[in-house]
Amino acid sequence: MKKLFTLFVTAFLAAAAQSQTFSGYYRIWNDYSKRYLSLLDNKGWARASTGGVDYDLFAIRTLLDNGANDIVSNPASVIYISGKNNAYNCAAQGTSLQEITTRTFQIRSYRQGGKAVAGKYQIRVEEGSLGAVVLHDINYFIDFEAQKDSGNVGAQNPSGLAQEKTLWHFDAISSSSSCFFGFTPTLQANGKYYQTFYAGFPFRVVSSGLKVYYVTGIFQGRAVIKPYTAGATIPAETPVLVESASPTAANNKVELLVSAEAAPKDNLLRGVFFNYTYGDYVTYKPSSSNTMHDNRTAYDPSTMRLLRVNSAGELVFAKVAPGESDYAPFIAANSAYLSVASSAPDELPLMTYADFTAGIQQAVTGAAPADKAVYTLSGARVSNTTDLPHGVYIKGGKKIVR
Repeated sequence: MKKLFTLFVTAFLAAAAQSQTFSGYYRIWNDYSKRYLSLLDNKGWARASTGGVDYDLFAIRTLLDNGANDIVSNPASVIYISGKNNAYNCAAQGTSLQEITTRTFQIRSYRQGGKAVAGKYQIRVEEGSLGAVVLHDINYFIDFEAQKDSGNVGAQNPSGLAQEKTLWHFDAISSSSSCFFGFTPTLQANGKYYQTFYAGFPFRVVSSGLKVYYVTGIFQGRAVIKPYTAGATIPAETPVLVESASPTAANNKVELLVSAEAAPKDNLLRGVFFNYTYGDYVTYKPSSSNTMHDNRTAYDPSTMRLLRVNSAGELVFAKVAPGESDYAPFIAANSAYLSVASSAPDELPLMTYADFTAGIQQAVTGAAPADKAVYTLSGARVSNTTDLPHGVYIKGGKKIVR
């Protein structure tokens, strides 16, 4: 799959470079099916053999932008393209496609009557004497979450293929265009909308009323949420909590960035890229790299708390038990959970960072600001400070991270 992804991105850039330079974030969709390439797994392979070229591309699905797949809010459809001189790479879902395949790909303009047709490309991979294969969209339904509006990407010799199924469009993603990225939160509490989020790209908020937080600690049975300041860059691969005044993506736009800023070390949220199974489908390559497309993170109620709205209408991180209506055995793709100790409460209401810092002064009662003692977030004094475990502590009235 990753190979496929690198395949189509690298291919696109290589060929597209003949007429213009491609760099940045794109969505790629098929001219015939109108479905978008989406990376839902990080497994796959490609190989050349005497019989031709073989691929395992089952990690890439093609999804319709019909509301159910919500392409505008789906990180799996966001592809970052970089490179030059027919040597392009792309990044998506926390992986580089160059890491998956060593092949060179090309994107060739579709020609009609000897002239190139604007915006339409074929994505090819050349294999020397073995010829070339092109990527195309196919209808394939093998137990993919009962989504009948999705398909697969195939790769084969272009002869015998319906030409229109081999043509692809590349739309640049920008907050100022109709091809943008925006959140579609589904939880509602206190007149606001919420979701957790995890993606491989950095971004900054564009729309007013949109705020981003991370969980910096647990204090007195509450999850402490710390906001990113207005205009700040949220680093790539940073699990966050998103708050919005609207459930509509067009009102929750962000600008996708290119940045190497580090994620905060005191974030207790953990992110998940994939929740994908393809019918327990295994592909066999004549080597040790056989692939089973079952890439999911099991939900562990003893150490994970999920964002929920409780019976009182409060936003909380809560344990969800089997049998409850919103229980799911696996963590949702591109979402986050709160990592906790097994002794943590079943339900952790949220606390703002401002309330937390005020509460710290109460927790360390009698400790002067100059006090150099070390305290846990619950206010307990730490007797042995020589080799502190990793975590968040209070020293001299200030938070420190180990």
